[in-house]
Amino acid sequence: MASRNAGSEATYFVEYSGDSMTKEDPSNCPFCGIFERGEPVSMVWEDDQVAVFVVLKPVNLGNVVVVPKRHLPYFADLDDELATHIMLVAKRVAASIRECGLQCEGINLF
Repeated sequence: MASRNAGSEATYFVEYSGDSMTKEDPSNCPFCGIFERGEPVSMVWEDDQVAVFVVLKPVNLGNVVVVPKRHLPYFADLDDELATHIMLVAKRVAASIRECGLQCEGINLF
């Protein structure tokens, strides 16, 4: 999965190609690759439901992702409890990034 930012070629996760990739297929999910297949990652924090790790090619210093450990391809697949937990973890991580002295202009949630 690749993402572009203002014309840059920054890759956030892992490049996947081919017609067989669908969000519903865990075998093609980059996050499932981390949690189920042990693909390498720079883990910042995790618990039994959520993980926070540094992206492979960050756009900015402190660029991390907060993701559920279960394969949930769509935002609507989150139950209220997990969605709340993800936001609380993101809030704590954002506070830690600001408190550690890392120069950042803001925190974005997508």
